[in-house]
Amino acid sequence: MEALKRTPDLGVRATMTLANGTQIDLIGTTVRQQREIQNRKFQSDFDKAIFILATKILVDGQKIVVDDLYDGFTDVEVNEIGLWIGQIEGTGEPEKNG
Repeated sequence: MEALKRTPDLGVRATMTLANGTQIDLIGTTVRQQREIQNRKFQSDFDKAIFILATKILVDGQKIVVDDLYDGFTDVEVNEIGLWIGQIEGTGEPEKNG
């Protein structure tokens, strides 16, 4: 029952800096938020991944929306951010980059 009384840690878990100086922070998300995105039947797996990526990061300290990923970053940068998050979440070892 104690687990039900805890509030999720939605704070910054790791930070990286892109080559252009943009700071990216990985933040915690709730299971409910991720599950809601995963259960969207009208979206492709790629679109779901982009939505989840947008919920997991801050850009220069600000929350973003999916359009910010499409309009403000190159495909290479989005891929770099996704790989970085995968490394951190895959090992469970938050690292400070940049």
